[in-house]
Amino acid sequence: MKSTVITFGVLFSFVFCSCGGKATGQTNEVISDSLTYYYSKGDWKNAAIWLEKAESKNIKNLSLVKAEILGGQGHYDDAIKVVHDALNTPESADNKHMFYNTLGGIYWLKGDKNNAVKSYQEAIKINPNYARPYIFLGELFAQDGETKEAIENYLSAVRLFAEHNVADETITYSTAVTKLDSSNIEGYKYLQYGFFMKKDYEKIVSVGFKIDDLCVKQGNKVEEYANMYFIGMALNKLEKYKEAIVCLKHAANDPQTLQEYRREIALEFCTAYEALDNKKEVEFWEQYAK
Repeated sequence: MKSTVITFGVLFSFVFCSCGGKATGQTNEVISDSLTYYYSKGDWKNAAIWLEKAESKNIKNLSLVKAEILGGQGHYDDAIKVVHDALNTPESADNKHMFYNTLGGIYWLKGDKNNAVKSYQEAIKINPNYARPYIFLGELFAQDGETKEAIENYLSAVRLFAEHNVADETITYSTAVTKLDSSNIEGYKYLQYGFFMKKDYEKIVSVGFKIDDLCVKQGNKVEEYANMYFIGMALNKLEKYKEAIVCLKHAANDPQTLQEYRREIALEFCTAYEALDNKKEVEFWEQYAK
């Protein structure tokens, strides 16, 4: 199982502002920063000490933090009670999905898979655009060999990360999909997009040829042609212009792909042919690049 910090999957930044290191003194800000610091390290003993100081200063909205610290210390029933109590108060009004996500983590640590799944699903029901519970459901199902359910949840999280241009998580969890199913084209597409966000053109090409191989084997012509455009774009960035042209021509052979990416493909052709000093081809593709 993951560490408890990762299992909960949430730092309480909506309550505190972390200073990024241990602070000294007794002001509310210092107490909050110190609590954040020890929590982020998974140092539950010291986090509990600073939580007690925060409670003594009447710092608000500590229930989620308290539950996660108790869960990290192994006091699962106490942690569960804290969450359930908070769900009936205004404190959780704007963050119920996060409370249910934490509740899922506590049940998971306790070894109660059924209630963990129910809690994560409730978090998703409240806020379908919250990626964390999808991840944990993916991990829970993967642990139990329920591959289909694991992949579905990982992909739900990946789509959200990709939509918000979060590269590292897109790469991490699309990789998890491809490890569970090495023939999953969607997983590889999101992996490729993750590398696109990081401008890692070598890996875009590498994953792209893996996608191409899968498309050929599965007879997926639509994805095959569109993928060739992305490979061609990346090869241009790597200054491998002749190879880029081969891929771009393959993409341009498909009317649907050419219609959808006409201007983008034309611009990539212009880049490649201009680098190769082929003015005739540049002039031809410039008319479609406008």
